[in-house]
Amino acid sequence: LRTYRWREHCGPNFDDDLKYRTEAEIKDGLRDCPIARFTARLEQSTQTIGAEVERFEADIRREIAAAFDFALASPKPSIEDARTGIYA
Repeated sequence: LRTYRWREHCGPNFDDDLKYRTEAEIKDGLRDCPIARFTARLEQSTQTIGAEVERFEADIRREIAAAFDFALASPKPSIEDARTGIYA
């Protein structure tokens, strides 16, 4: 599955103003979005898929919001935590 990162590296915003990618590259990346292509293919194959896609997107948004809420409510890790789970 080929994907394209169309938002900033470390946040939910767009970073197009940094100009390290051309407008054409961004447009090509968005046009080739696998989610949009798959949704379009599903819509061509059935008339009722729109409501299901909206339900899936709502479920995903709720899951992401719950993960953010959990992260924000969690205690900050200690220095000792930074040394755990490191494999080199």
